[in-house]
Amino acid sequence: MSEIGSMVDSAVSLLCKHEPPGGYYGCFSGGKDSCAIKALAVRAGVSVTWHYNVTTIDPPELVYFIREKHKDVNWHRPRHGNFFRRLAVKKVVPTRRIRWCCAEYKELTPPKSVTSIKGIRAEESPKRRERYPAVTKAGMAGRMTVFPVLHWSSDELWAYLLDNGVPYSHLYDEGFHRLGCVGCPMIGAAQLEIEFSRWPIFREKWRAGIYAQWARYHGTMAGRGGKIWWADDHFSTVEEMWDWWVSRKQLPGR
Repeated sequence: MSEIGSMVDSAVSLLCKHEPPGGYYGCFSGGKDSCAIKALAVRAGVSVTWHYNVTTIDPPELVYFIREKHKDVNWHRPRHGNFFRRLAVKKVVPTRRIRWCCAEYKELTPPKSVTSIKGIRAEESPKRRERYPAVTKAGMAGRMTVFPVLHWSSDELWAYLLDNGVPYSHLYDEGFHRLGCVGCPMIGAAQLEIEFSRWPIFREKWRAGIYAQWARYHGTMAGRGGKIWWADDHFSTVEEMWDWWVSRKQLPGR
């Protein structure tokens, strides 16, 4: 048996072993990892209801792909509405250090006492390797999560998708290595430029968010403990702040 075949068998065995009486709660984003775990669940013959959090800032092509190829997925609309309208109200643009967007728009919170499936892979970041040391883990509120592809590499995952004819978004064939919220503060500057070149409307909306935040807080004592707003310690103009945000560099000194 090939190494990929053995990994598939292990993932299928894992899913069968932990299948709850009421079926799994599947977390689906439309990306390659989600497509893989969904195909593995079908192969395992386990019961799953699939769920997608509508972030409102995913690539349009990805949204179309989910709608066309994954009609069984349940869509969850954000309770705060469109992300950029929410940003206009909060006037706090997410950064690598301070983010409110994932909790409100990206992360799915399964009901209590359910077992969910997630396409998280340890290869993607050191924090994930530390945070998810086991394939399954008990969580808060009696929740358990199964990670069928936790220890798969990107190459192994692609081998599985291609060898088994699993549909995936065509954006991967056009050079995109990750698919998620356009402009996510956690991606690098090179990836950000690729995304903003493809979808310039998102660039303008993020820029508008920076300008609105500057207009609201510049020159105020909006910092913790009544201190000057943090950006005023680092930038003289709003354009400097915008250039810093898209550069993904460390904060400059003053």
